[in-house]
Amino acid sequence: RERSSIYGLHMAGDDAKFVIVLLLSVVASLVLRACPTGARADASALLGAALIVFACGWSNALHPLSAVVISAVCAKVIPSRHRPWVCFASAFGHLALLRMLPTPPGGPTNAALLVLVLRLAAADGAVAAGVDGNRGAREIIRYTLCYHGLFTAPYLPYAEWAATMRAPRPLPSARVLGQTLLQAVGAICVWRGVGSFLPYSVVWTTPSGAVPFHTRLSYFYLSSFQFRWRFYACWLTMQLGGELLGHARPSNADLVATELCTSPSQYIGGWNTSVQSWLKANVYRGLLPDGTPRPLRQLATFAVSAFWHGVRPGYYLFFLGLFAMVCVEQLVRAAYGACGGGLGHGRSGGGGCTAQALGATLVALACHLWTMLCFGFFGGAFN
Repeated sequence: RERSSIYGLHMAGDDAKFVIVLLLSVVASLVLRACPTGARADASALLGAALIVFACGWSNALHPLSAVVISAVCAKVIPSRHRPWVCFASAFGHLALLRMLPTPPGGPTNAALLVLVLRLAAADGAVAAGVDGNRGAREIIRYTLCYHGLFTAPYLPYAEWAATMRAPRPLPSARVLGQTLLQAVGAICVWRGVGSFLPYSVVWTTPSGAVPFHTRLSYFYLSSFQFRWRFYACWLTMQLGGELLGHARPSNADLVATELCTSPSQYIGGWNTSVQSWLKANVYRGLLPDGTPRPLRQLATFAVSAFWHGVRPGYYLFFLGLFAMVCVEQLVRAAYGACGGGLGHGRSGGGGCTAQALGATLVALACHLWTMLCFGFFGGAFN
């Protein structure tokens, strides 16, 4: 890859573009505070389009921009009763066509497509209702091209985006902004510190037979750890931008829920929370008919998430693994509950409280290790 240098830090060209996009997003959020409310939506869309051209290049920028144009045209020519499912189908259909190209778009282009597809697939049904008379194709373009989270998430539902643009929350205190900034810097230090201690490539370049089994498990865990904290660094930076912009829910991850989880559902619930909300609303509850069994809803949700990430087999192996983990969790909860227990919770009362608390702690620890090691193992397929 072409190498770039930013303030002496050498990184791949795509990574350098992501850093620039993150920094510009935070600065732009602060600048937009001084922008008249009526012009904020247009200004954020123009900046988003400019960032797409900068990060993707003129030729690759046509892929995400054409997706926006297709949805805007659908909003103009398709009858209103058919628009929601047509917009959903056109967004994912356009993504499928791009994925089948001899050289599918990657890097920043793919990152922008991922967020745009979520916005476009759910846009028209919400935009049709409008906010303060704003609706139609122009509003779809404003919403989908908003720069905030365009390459990294969080995904903003239309109603939250409209409120952020036209009725932003007051600027948080310096203490709140400082805490978010320190958290972002801390996440960067953790990610890069672990990366310096054990480079990510070690997991893939070390022959599996050359190290003991427990060492390979450690590699799986540490590689997954680096993967998570890299995203935490991005999302915490975007959280700072969201707070400056006036977004009501700027956070996109619950670090405590993920890092201290005792079950797959806790891990999943704390990770990329805005996309989790989109999947729950538009796939788990919105795609399948009423009465569909819960396991089928879960499997369909994981399948859509796998396709959204890409068409490589590793994505489908990873999300099939997550589905298996969730099924195991449900079976264990049912069996453990039938024995009078509760995962991670001891029963109070009697003279055995200390022993029960110790037992509950050991159960929670075992569940945490199992969850993290399984995620690290399946993460090998994802990566």
